[in-house]
Order: sequence, then structure tokens, then C-alpha cells
Amino acid sequence: MDCGKERRMEVIHLKAGENVAKRKDKVSAWYIVQEGNVTLRHEFEETTLGPNAIIGILEQDWFICDYYASTDVTLYVFPCEGVNDLKQFLAAEPKMRRIFLRSALLQRHQLFCAYADMYHKVRQFQNLSDTLYEEYVYLCARSKVEAKQSLDVANITPLEMQHKAENWEINNSNSLIRGALDAYLNLMETDEDLCIGSIMEHPPRCIESPEVSGR
Repeated sequence: MDCGKERRMEVIHLKAGENVAKRKDKVSAWYIVQEGNVTLRHEFEETTLGPNAIIGILEQDWFICDYYASTDVTLYVFPCEGVNDLKQFLAAEPKMRRIFLRSALLQRHQLFCAYADMYHKVRQFQNLSDTLYEEYVYLCARSKVEAKQSLDVANITPLEMQHKAENWEINNSNSLIRGALDAYLNLMETDEDLCIGSIMEHPPRCIESPEVSGR
């Protein structure tokens, strides 16, 4: 595929275990999975990306995750450092609009799902730790034994999200993917600005920081 003299697609082949991109590396290219699988690894989640997934499509200036080949993989490398490069490429390859749109929406939805799952698990842990510590204090009082302050339990405070995804965002993504994806793609790919805007809409930074904080 050719999108101009300076924006030519290249094909690379990686063996299982080799790095595709590392977290905090500068995004200078997007990688389209042609064959095989790539694993997205974050601090709290691993997700498998298959054919037509696009590595870099959800990042801005820097990669927010590590990506490595989980099988032998063939990738198209598309030099892309911003919206102008994307516009140039899609103008030369209009049939790729739908692929890019679908990949952006599906991968964004994967991140919302990972966030929702981790948020739920952290809440469960918080509730369990509170319950166990209350039972411990009760048993100590009943036995007339001084309850000791545990650094591991007593110092846990409620979950504080630096970047929080709202429920409406997650519900919107669920409804779009499960019931209106094709109709949405049909609309977005008819107009360049709608298409580019939908692709470049980034997920919330909530994927970077679901954690329990200490006092």
C-alpha cells in the first residue's frame, strides 16, 4: 500500500516474544496486525490483539502499554505521528477507512472493559479488607485483647481514581459495540472529517491508574 512518497507502508515479521512497542516510547508509527497475535501488556491487564488490530491507534504522543508478539506475527508498519499523516494515508487508501474505524472502536471498548473489570475487583478487595478488619476489631474487643493497627489493612483508604471513566461512557461503548456498530461505521466512513474524528478520539486516561491508595 502506498500513501505518498513519505508515508509508505512496510511489512515486518516478528517472532513470538519479540517487542513491537514499549511503554513510554514515542509513537512514530502505527502497526497493523496482518497475521498472528500481539499482546497488549499493562500494569494490571493483558489483552490479545488479532488481525486488523492497530497498535498505536489509541495512543497520542507516547505508547501507554507494552506490546509484544504472542505468536509469530506479520505487521504492516504505517509511519504516523499525527492527524495529518492519517488524513494523507486514508485519502490515498479510502478502503482502509472502515478497518481503521472498526479497530479504533473495538480497541477502545477493550480498554473500557479492562477498566471496568479492574475497578470492580479493586472495589471487592476494598470491601473485603474493611469487613475482615471490622471482624478482627470486634473479636479483639470481645476477647478483651488490644487490636493492633495493621499496616496492610488499617491503612487502606477508599479507592481514589485520578482519571475515572464515567458509567455513561462505558454504557455508551457497550451499546455501540453490541447493537449499532455497523450503522455507525456506515455513517462515519462516508465523511472524511467524521471518520478522522472518530478514529482520533482517545479513550480516557483511566486505564493508567486504577489503584488503592494508602494514607
